[in-house]
Amino acid sequence: MNTRKSLKVDAIIWILVLVMAAMIAFVLLERDKNRNFGAVAFGGFPQFKLNTTEGDYLDVPRMKSRVWAVHTARHDDKAMDVAKRLAIVEQLTTSGKRHLNILTILPSDNSTLKPVIPFHYIVTGDLLTVSKIFSFSPSIDENSVVIVDQNAVIRGIYNIDNVDDYRKFQQDLMRIL
Repeated sequence: MNTRKSLKVDAIIWILVLVMAAMIAFVLLERDKNRNFGAVAFGGFPQFKLNTTEGDYLDVPRMKSRVWAVHTARHDDKAMDVAKRLAIVEQLTTSGKRHLNILTILPSDNSTLKPVIPFHYIVTGDLLTVSKIFSFSPSIDENSVVIVDQNAVIRGIYNIDNVDDYRKFQQDLMRIL
């Protein structure tokens, strides 16, 4: 009789521990989501296959196993301004073995831009295709940068012109690298 009672008590304790663990996990995920950073908040990066300005192509499977800062702009000048700022972050935050890859996605098939650093990729596509890629968040504009981790999961969205977001981008990037 005592054995049955002991098993019931053990089962109840295990259930309570599992419920508490689930609650803690939910709270942590919500906290990360509210901070605009997390593995679950945004999901995977949308599938695409676009040509680079170097004559190659880039798609999501080729993005895996690397950390990316992805941005878009309608005009080449703005795209290069953001890319240069990201290149500075890459030089300041990388450890030598790991690199931040920068992906500039332009809605123009005739761009003649060249990468600013060796880990900078520029891909082009029509406006509809580029719009579909960034449709996961309505708040993305020319000042937005998206961190995509090694598993092609969107980990954060940042306004690069906002000083606080810029600092947060660097801090979150260090967590991933």
